[in-house]
Amino acid sequence: MKKTTKKTKRALTAALAGIMMMTTVASISASADDSVLDYDSKYYETIDEDALAAARYNARKDQFHNLYGTRKSVNITNSGLYHAKKIKLYGRRALGVDKDGNFILGGWEQIIDNVSVHGESSLDNEITFDGTYVNFAFSFDITWGTDFPYSDVFWTNTYDTDWDTIDIELRGLCRNASIQIHVGDTRAVDKRNCDSHTEWKP
Repeated sequence: MKKTTKKTKRALTAALAGIMMMTTVASISASADDSVLDYDSKYYETIDEDALAAARYNARKDQFHNLYGTRKSVNITNSGLYHAKKIKLYGRRALGVDKDGNFILGGWEQIIDNVSVHGESSLDNEITFDGTYVNFAFSFDITWGTDFPYSDVFWTNTYDTDWDTIDIELRGLCRNASIQIHVGDTRAVDKRNCDSHTEWKP
């Protein structure tokens, strides 16, 4: 019985030692695998972020190059019963693309400078401008009427550039003027019975 007991104890001890060794190896192996997986996931996350940033930059650069050298236009119609004066259209150009894929914008420039339009008429000629203009402001005054019924920035959708024409229509009477501005198919401004304002200036 004693020999059998000793043999049994030895066998149990050996088995326990074996199990402990296997557990330790497995633990080390699992830790190593986890660290590799963690490293790999971080590596691929970094690659994905870099790839997305590069794709964003390249897409914006392509957008800028598509705008560069193209021409867009603005039509101004005065359907109102008044003389509209001091009509001014301002714009800001995209000058390039920064490392984060954003347009680099220049300062405000006058595209239309101080013209006038009689009631129930429009500017004689369609005015064109460079396609790199991406932000816009408009201002007009009325002779013997409301002071600057509209004078403000109306388009800051900088990256919405898939359009060709800005249509500006002045309406109403000298003391209750209205205005609608469409950028492509988007109605950017729809103001009625406009109050008096000070002239917006950059």
